[in-house]
Amino acid sequence: MQPNYHTIADFHKVHAQPLQSIFKLYVQFLSDTGLLGKTTIGIDGSKFKAVNSKKNNYSQKKIDKYQQFIKYKAEKYLQELTQGLAKLKERTIKYDNLQEKLNNTDDKQISTTDTDSRSILVTKAIVEMAYNTQNVVDDKYNLIVHTEATNSNDGKALHQAATQAKENL
Repeated sequence: MQPNYHTIADFHKVHAQPLQSIFKLYVQFLSDTGLLGKTTIGIDGSKFKAVNSKKNNYSQKKIDKYQQFIKYKAEKYLQELTQGLAKLKERTIKYDNLQEKLNNTDDKQISTTDTDSRSILVTKAIVEMAYNTQNVVDDKYNLIVHTEATNSNDGKALHQAATQAKENL
C-alpha cells in the first residue's frame, strides 16, 4: 500500500514545525555520537519531479495570456454571431420577397434563375426543374401541327395539346 501524494503533502503542511524539531533532535543525536565533523559542510539543491503538471501551474503571465485569449475568442464569437445574424436577416428579407412574389402569382411555385421553369415530376419518383414540351405530329409526313412548352406534367398538358392540335387541323 502506498499513500497518495496529497496525504504526504498535507502531512508535511500540518506537521511542519514538529518535523523540524525532530530533525534538529536527529542532528543533535548524530553530533552526540561523534558522527559529525562540524568543520566543513556541503550544500547542493535537488529537484524532484512533482505530481502537478505544467498546465495546472499558473503565473501572472500565463493567467494574462489565457484571459487575453478568452477575450479574443469571445470578441471573435460575438463578431461571427453578429455577422451570422446579419446574414440571417438578409435571408429572411430574401424569403419574404419570394413569398410576396409567390402570393402575387397564380402559380404554386416560382423560379428565380430561369423564371419560366418549374419543378416537374419526370418519372414516378424523380422531380426536376424543367419545361414540359408537348409536340403533336401528323402521321402522314410526321409534320408538327402543334407545339407548346408548359409547366405541368404530361397528364395535365396532354388534353390541352390534343385540343389545340385538333383546332389547328
